[in-house]
Amino acid sequence: MILAIETSQSACGAAVFENADKYAESILRKERSHASMITSVIQAAMIPYKASVQDIKAIAVSAGPGSFTGLRIGLSTAKGMCYGSQISLIMVPTFEAIALEIVSTCNYINNFVVMFKANTTEFFCAKFSRADDGYAQVTETKPISMEEIEDMLQEEDFLVSDKNWLNVKKYVNLSAPKPRFIASWAAQYGKEIPYTEIDLVEPLYLKDFIIKRKEVKK
Repeated sequence: MILAIETSQSACGAAVFENADKYAESILRKERSHASMITSVIQAAMIPYKASVQDIKAIAVSAGPGSFTGLRIGLSTAKGMCYGSQISLIMVPTFEAIALEIVSTCNYINNFVVMFKANTTEFFCAKFSRADDGYAQVTETKPISMEEIEDMLQEEDFLVSDKNWLNVKKYVNLSAPKPRFIASWAAQYGKEIPYTEIDLVEPLYLKDFIIKRKEVKK
């Protein structure tokens, strides 16, 4: 049994997962709720199973890219639970979990571009295609400009994002992967990191966190 934590964007989610047909999921869509509600969301996902942390084999966490604060809170929570129960951690690339969700739930989509805003001028972006064993990543996940995404997006491609930034007809609204697909990715592709080796594990920020200071006129 895997416990999954998803905090890469504004929603806060968790899932207890055995397989694609047997799981329990809890999602709270509330801005800035990660720190205060993550424990309650995890507990809500465990209730249908009457599960405790002792029943969990590993904890899978959405690793990024995404919200700096959300990723940090999700990973800190996962690490604390791993240490406390001496269980393994599985880091799940957020965009690959989205790719798995798309090929699992949208059988009409073969090629797609995933994009989410990184800052005022760039978007985290990656291109994927359907493959016999699930999905294939065509381009690496990295921050690029809107113009570069427009060049990347072909006529047959769907855009997957929280907003139709390019006003295309082939668009799927998805703000983050559902927690059960974080768990599903971990079960299929994930590498367990022993709790004794997770000290230096960090989210996949892909961008440096820069604090902007307002100039004060003298």
